[in-house]
Amino acid sequence: MARRTLTRRERLLVIAAAAIFFSMIFLPAGRVLSRKYRETHSELAAAVQRLDEARELRQAILEQRKGRDLIAERVSAGKGDFDLYSYAGDVLGELGLKEVARFKILVAPARLNLISIELDGIGLEDLVKLMHSLQHSDHLVALELLNKIEVAKDNKGLNCAITLSSPRA
Repeated sequence: MARRTLTRRERLLVIAAAAIFFSMIFLPAGRVLSRKYRETHSELAAAVQRLDEARELRQAILEQRKGRDLIAERVSAGKGDFDLYSYAGDVLGELGLKEVARFKILVAPARLNLISIELDGIGLEDLVKLMHSLQHSDHLVALELLNKIEVAKDNKGLNCAITLSSPRA
């Protein structure tokens, strides 16, 4: 049997047919792989974003817990004989604001002391000093509500009403 060789034209035809055959098989597979790669890349980016959000949320929760623990520590360290009414009166007396203040003890849940203080004609700086003095003490005192704040009728200072609370021993 004689071996037959292909002419140049036949070889080009066979090569072209093989190229078309392989492109019909591998091109769609390459497109599928490329699409899957892009999808995986976008899923990875979304997962990284969710991980960052989870880390931020974890940090916020840890900060809240730290604040809660600090409050619990201040509550447990508080003296059993603490009287919010007297304490607020003493702070107002130290700041020279007793003459512009009116106190009222409010009905409160069993675990809280509540008082309302109305201040007439108080300066903004004095109000800030009062809040600072009440908040930065050894006792846990919280500003529950700023009921009212308005310019005094004589335009000299502010009229405001605040509600303070502290835990009962």
